[in-house]
Amino acid sequence: MTVALLRELVTEVSGLLNAMAATPTTLPASQIEKRLPPLLRRLSELQPILAPLPSFLRDNQSYNHLHDFFASFRTIHERHIFLRREFDAHYEAYLNSRGSISPHEFLLKRDLVLGEVLGSGGYGTVHRARHLVLEVDRAVKLYAPSAFAEDTKAIRRFAREAAALSALSHPGIVRLFDAGFAGRQAFLVTEFAEGRDLQRVLTDRGPLPYEECLAILRQAAAALAHAHDQGVIHRDIKPSNLVWDGSRLSVVDFGAGTVIEQIVTSRLTTSPVGTSGFIAPELMGTPTLVSPGLDVYSLGVTAHYLLTGHLPYLSGIEHGLRENGVPEAFCQAVVTAVLPPSRRFDSARAFLAALPSGP
Repeated sequence: MTVALLRELVTEVSGLLNAMAATPTTLPASQIEKRLPPLLRRLSELQPILAPLPSFLRDNQSYNHLHDFFASFRTIHERHIFLRREFDAHYEAYLNSRGSISPHEFLLKRDLVLGEVLGSGGYGTVHRARHLVLEVDRAVKLYAPSAFAEDTKAIRRFAREAAALSALSHPGIVRLFDAGFAGRQAFLVTEFAEGRDLQRVLTDRGPLPYEECLAILRQAAAALAHAHDQGVIHRDIKPSNLVWDGSRLSVVDFGAGTVIEQIVTSRLTTSPVGTSGFIAPELMGTPTLVSPGLDVYSLGVTAHYLLTGHLPYLSGIEHGLRENGVPEAFCQAVVTAVLPPSRRFDSARAFLAALPSGP
């Protein structure tokens, strides 16, 4: 009986330790604090049973390993709780140091002057800005004050995602130059993408010719492949997040924006982040899913939209593509991109490899 209880206890503790090792900075402290006391209580209940054991058994190597195991567990737990509380205190002090300064005043200290509003939504607004020293345009995304609302978990995610985005370096992805808080409003400063988003292009011109669509799709897939290699998923690929100047494509609103908007949205609804018609079906059942396949699906639907001017009908995406007389290889690549997850391309790089290299 004692052996069975010990095995059960060790299994539970091992599971918690593995979770902490896999995500040492993201496993909620509250989760550990909730799961640890019952385990320690059960261990203390077992000690009276273990104490009378003959000395040769208590000196057994396995018993000593078990003792060391729990001692290490206590140490790891205490260190984890300390780091999480230290992080939260650090960010609270960081936010308080911003005081009540307005975003315009704060960014001006960074030599940025906010200009016209380029877009807006529930998350906040995107502005065109001018860097006074470098004399270049930037895009500044200002999140609504309610986006964080004293939510240290959201702040930690914002910091992690911004750090990941700053490491992305690809001609097809707008660079992240700065991130932080102006007062208590989060902001991102990115490269300003020249050109127009493809939703506006289609509104003015109608469906695009195959050659132009192929060039756009290849550049978008290459940019996403780079992001996926770095572990960053966009999750909201659609024409309005692809900026085209006639020869160069830029993927905008990458990663951190989507993650923060997911946090804000989750307070109001359980709907997945993304745009209806472009999001992968599996997201409807699992709104928090993160996978390269999500971007692949959205890019496949976007390809159909660019060629036809509308989302796929019930007859399927292949019908719309064949009506436009596109090459077979292109048709098959796009169709594979929107298949169920188990049959879909597992990465943007695989999608790119399947696309024709030229008209």
